[in-house]
Amino acid sequence: YILLELLAALKPRFVIDVTAGSGTNVELCNDFGIRVLGLDLKDGFNALRESVLGRAGEPADLTWSHPPYWDVKKYS
Repeated sequence: YILLELLAALKPRFVIDVTAGSGTNVELCNDFGIRVLGLDLKDGFNALRESVLGRAGEPADLTWSHPPYWDVKKYS
């Protein structure tokens, strides 16, 4: 519910989720009519080598990220 609270408080117009995973936060933004860009390693976005701003093409009002679920996925 953290993102839900942030969306309600900040009322962003454009959100970038750099760890989109299965897309739950992207769906939440879509439900609220908020423009959103979901990026993820599984879709080819490498945050260590690529620019979030370069991929988005414009600054976001809110950028969301969290560490990977280390005990669920094996990242190599």
